[in-house]
Amino acid sequence: MTFVKGPRPLAVRAFAILCIMAALLGLLESLSDFGFLHGDGTWHVPADEGERVRAVSLTCARLSIALIPLGFIWFRASNAARWLILIVSGVKVWATVISARDSFESPAAHLDPLGALVSLIGVVAAALLFTPSANRWFAAARQRVGSVFE
Repeated sequence: MTFVKGPRPLAVRAFAILCIMAALLGLLESLSDFGFLHGDGTWHVPADEGERVRAVSLTCARLSIALIPLGFIWFRASNAARWLILIVSGVKVWATVISARDSFESPAAHLDPLGALVSLIGVVAAALLFTPSANRWFAAARQRVGSVFE
């Protein structure tokens, strides 16, 4: 396995910071979902310990899955991970737009502001991976890895 050496361009470093920030905000969003808010403003925390353990496990898995493409980009300059992040960001934006539309059409539906913020951060982070400096870095990394096999 070949790791990319040398400095990363500012766009890739900014992507990494935004990616970590979005993952941590997603973690906070998931942690806040452990208590279910009822219509009267009271919180219900699941009494079943197994349900709480499953919720915490899924939240940690979600955080890990969010950070895996970051590792592939940072350490391997993976072009596939770059496109995966772009696709996932697009799906999140699409879901946020659908949620916003539903919140305007139905008073019972609501737009999650933290989820919308995470989607926005994801789009900005994905866009940073396609800047000219990032494109040059990915291309140079592919050439260095390709030269190992020649």
